Amino acid sequence: MISTFDPIFIQSLRKRENRDKTGLTIVEGYPEVKHAYEAGVVFESLFICEEIFTPARGEFNNIDITTISKDEFAQIAFGARLKGILALCKPHIYPLDELKLKENPLIIMLEGVEKPGNLGAVLRTCDGAGVDAVIMCDGKTDVYNHNVVRSSIGTVFTVPTIATTNEEALRYLRENNIDVYAATAHADALYTDCDLTKATAIIVGNEHEGLSDFWLRESDKKIKIPMVGEGGCLNVAMSASILTYEVVRQRG
Repeated sequence: MISTFDPIFIQSLRKRENRDKTGLTIVEGYPEVKHAYEAGVVFESLFICEEIFTPARGEFNNIDITTISKDEFAQIAFGARLKGILALCKPHIYPLDELKLKENPLIIMLEGVEKPGNLGAVLRTCDGAGVDAVIMCDGKTDVYNHNVVRSSIGTVFTVPTIATTNEEALRYLRENNIDVYAATAHADALYTDCDLTKATAIIVGNEHEGLSDFWLRESDKKIKIPMVGEGGCLNVAMSASILTYEVVRQRG
């Protein structure tokens, strides 16, 4: 447990190289910290400014709390909005082969996603829909970027999230007999016309490039969301949400 208040060290964890080196990530804000705690994430530090936020009695059992002033909290906060609670956590890094899947699992996959906010939004949807796992293929942001934690409101800790390569992801899906549906504007089949009640993985690419030839070639079926306007594509998080809740509807 790291209880020493060291704002330079804490702020250094906003850089990926330091997160990778230490295994620590910043979790800031009450919902985010609570989700991490309830998910059993290891806490290295928990800093609270009681001028801004006071937890319920016994809410964070077995975790030493370091109380700091408002001025001190401002030195470690992201932006000007002070939330009064910040933890340094060491989240579990899931390998693919550690996933425990239920019968007819649903996996949402993202290829080449760059923006932490998009990943965070997808994770919120997946948490709400009871998705078994999120797999990031050849992603360009790290899973535990503090902006992912913030935009997901901590659900990055409640949905197993794996970063891997296209090849490893495909191997895993084939070994587990999971059908792969590739979302692309160039598909013929509408997503609503497909049977998504069996073991399913849906992969969505980023809005700039879409899916790579790898997934267009290796998927079991290509599906599309109909577009009647001039935009041509939806935000990756919105696309993932629409497709995810179609699975929920069909399995309802």
